[in-house]
Amino acid sequence: MSKREIFVDTNILVYSIDISLENRFFHHASLEILRPSEKEILYISPQTLAEFYAVVTNVSAVKNPITPQEAIFRIKRLSQMANIKVLEISPQVEQKWLELLEMNPVKGSKTFDVFHLATMLAHNIKQIYTFNDNDFNWYKNINVIKPIYSNYHGYGVQNDPPKSPLIRGT
Repeated sequence: MSKREIFVDTNILVYSIDISLENRFFHHASLEILRPSEKEILYISPQTLAEFYAVVTNVSAVKNPITPQEAIFRIKRLSQMANIKVLEISPQVEQKWLELLEMNPVKGSKTFDVFHLATMLAHNIKQIYTFNDNDFNWYKNINVIKPIYSNYHGYGVQNDPPKSPLIRGT
């Protein structure tokens, strides 16, 4: 049986370290995703790690930023996890990114989501975990998976999770 290959959006990594009470749903759902599994291989890119660092160390981006040293430590730990692979940014990624921008000419920071999508497609990955499903739903040839933490006070597949207060614009 082959493992499902799923790209992980930056917001999953950010919430994995947020232990605030108001973000417990996102935190637990993120930890559930990142936990090693025999059924999945998770993929991130150098861009994902750079975005993670930028967000978690920025007081204007998160409620409880961490130090640069702590962010570096966490990035090293993520990169060493057996179930997480860091994808290369190849010339094919750049070409795919430009093609996608022609299809969907976004502005500002939304280009980073398009770059994630280009990275996925260049590596033939057709699924992504993200809390920001609207950032990727425009592209119909992938499966966007919005995490659900079913052990969280009644939240499950049928219910929407609370709105995300942590990340601004990611």
